[in-house]
Amino acid sequence: MSLSNSGKGLSEIAQHLGRHKSTISGERKRNAFSEPYSSSPVQGARYARGKACRPRRKLDDERALKRVRNFFIS
Repeated sequence: MSLSNSGKGLSEIAQHLGRHKSTISGERKRNAFSEPYSSSPVQGARYARGKACRPRRKLDDERALKRVRNFFIS
């Protein structure tokens, strides 16, 4: 059973975890889902947020990659 489900308030949870209560509040909002808690949707959301932050690869297009390779190799 999680601290949140056991009826603990934000301040109690924050004190127990050694974090500020605004950190706990932000995490709860960021990872809030309508279904009961499961780590899978949270992990998926975290992965999507991380993927959005990364720069996209410039040569994902296979044809463009071949042209660049041919240009430099030939």
